[in-house]
Amino acid sequence: MLLEICTDSLADARAAELAGANRLEICAHLECGGLTPSEGLMGAVLDACELPCVALIRPRPGDFCYRSDELDVMARDIDRMQQLGAQAVAIGVLKPDGALDLEALEPLIECARPMQVVLHRAFDFCPDWRAALEQAAVLGFERVLSSGGAPTVMQGREQLAQMLRSSPPDLTVVPAGGVSEQHIDELVTAIGAQEWHASARCAEISACDFSVANRLAPSVPLAEGQNGRTSKKRVEALAKALAAGRSR
Repeated sequence: MLLEICTDSLADARAAELAGANRLEICAHLECGGLTPSEGLMGAVLDACELPCVALIRPRPGDFCYRSDELDVMARDIDRMQQLGAQAVAIGVLKPDGALDLEALEPLIECARPMQVVLHRAFDFCPDWRAALEQAAVLGFERVLSSGGAPTVMQGREQLAQMLRSSPPDLTVVPAGGVSEQHIDELVTAIGAQEWHASARCAEISACDFSVANRLAPSVPLAEGQNGRTSKKRVEALAKALAAGRSR
């Protein structure tokens, strides 16, 4: 089984690789669900890590209905990530009713080739997941990230199991959203997926002097004094659990 770790820093990408991850998704600002990473971050990770890397292409927080100017930015970002050496990009564009925006996605996928293309969790907003899976396969997506239309994979595990049974042969459904080492054995049994996507985050106390930071930049939300980091311990636990499941 394959473990993909989503991370937003070079240090965390290195930690995930050392802990046993098999693939990385690189983004910025995981606290808002992830945005397109900077060229600097993507280039640094590709230079430092040997694992295949997926670049998230998401130009802003919020919904996945994009204007033409935003689609142009996404196409430019895809082109740049390809030049840097990314092996894949994760994208998603929806119509106002939640259906996949085929007209917008086709040129983005064409722009991305020969990289692999992943449909990120915008998929979980689609009202008809069966139709969306078929459309994703026709468009040429290699993978779809999904929590089964629920807030977490644990809550959506029954639908995810159905999705794996129903997905076209060339399309891999990857459970994503709250995948935890605490539940991975149960999830593997319930869903039967061969690929898994997790962030494995933990809180880290910030080194910033908050009395100074809050005086200089009062608009910065620093109240709890913590930063999010990829937990090497959590990645190791997930990797070991999946390896044990593979050997059974």
